[in-house]
Amino acid sequence: CKSAASLCFCTPVMANVRLPRSSVTVWDRISHPEDGLTERKPEAAGERDFKETICAFANSVPLGAEGILFIGVADKTEEILGCKGVDSLQKTISKICSNDCYPPIPHRLESRKFDDKIVLAVIIPHSTQRPHFSGHAFRRVGSENKKSDEAAYSDFIATRSSVGAKLLEYRGKQVLIRSQGKKLGDSKPLPPNYS
Repeated sequence: CKSAASLCFCTPVMANVRLPRSSVTVWDRISHPEDGLTERKPEAAGERDFKETICAFANSVPLGAEGILFIGVADKTEEILGCKGVDSLQKTISKICSNDCYPPIPHRLESRKFDDKIVLAVIIPHSTQRPHFSGHAFRRVGSENKKSDEAAYSDFIATRSSVGAKLLEYRGKQVLIRSQGKKLGDSKPLPPNYS
């Protein structure tokens, strides 16, 4: 078959309808319209496009769903183009997910042959580690640029909130916290005779 469209099953599936995972397999989705969970790219699209799509899926896939990037399929025509070096491509995708994105993106790879043309499916599950970036965040330590570790990454996220940014100003300093009328972290008022 020259087109993924020949893999359609009898019941039409709308782009916005999410069937239970057991109803639709990875390979059934190759002929679905592109949507928030399905993307097709030719192998020639290259690492940058793959990285952007993988990162976008990792930041967007809802709990219980999977995003799938089919590599070796034309995105507009659904023509099966195939991948010439699927072993090398799998290593590249694993490198992107493990080394080029931060935090690393969990993924699964499957390949399938269609009339002597191999298609690679990159399956990205929901991630609890989002947001993911398609490159490391760097910070200054003295006169050097350093790759951020997990603690620095958490600080970057916390500083997005004005409260988090203000609290981080006091990191490593001794502070006194006074709570008026309530125990710290408790929303119930204290009894009047509490001291």
